Amino acid sequence: DSEFVRVSVLADEPQEAADLANALVDTAKQYYGQILANPSALAREFISLQVEDAFQELQTAKQALADFKKQHQIGDLPAEIQAQRTILWNLILEHDQALANKQTDQVTTYDILISQRQEELQRLTALSDEYEDLNDAIKRAETYYKFLLDKETEAKLKENEILNAGFIQIVEPARPPREPISPFNLKVFALGSISSLVVSTVAAFALEY
Repeated sequence: DSEFVRVSVLADEPQEAADLANALVDTAKQYYGQILANPSALAREFISLQVEDAFQELQTAKQALADFKKQHQIGDLPAEIQAQRTILWNLILEHDQALANKQTDQVTTYDILISQRQEELQRLTALSDEYEDLNDAIKRAETYYKFLLDKETEAKLKENEILNAGFIQIVEPARPPREPISPFNLKVFALGSISSLVVSTVAAFALEY
């Protein structure tokens, strides 16, 4: 309950006493920081597990889209749909021009090409909903993954801040004593005197008896 703590160490050598005192204070400060940071460490470990799960979900979503593209032999679906529409539009223009010029053979060829492109456009358009769902799943997984990464970083910073125990300041580090402590100890002397007196009294009564 005190704001100040003083640490003293007895040792055979002055430098040894100072080193032991400083080491004891550093170790105590670190240990106290670990105790205070234990709840933050548990929270950070829990978030780290969630980060791993979120990363796996993101990889699964990306793999699902890759499998979908491979199965239907597509790349960027919106771009391919737009390309098919452009090609179809150009074919229709050329078809109409050949029809105006009464080029029957070319008109027949254009009819076949237009029919093929329309079928391909319909096939690609039918894939749009599933393609968008897969992309949305990836975006949601990425958003959640980034959110957890930010939370993990915050938890790590908070844990490190507590571990450092920066609010505990060492006012003055231990220094080697200039002279050894006196071998005379008043408490020991008083205890010895009282003990001697008691023993003497008991011995006197015993002898007298």
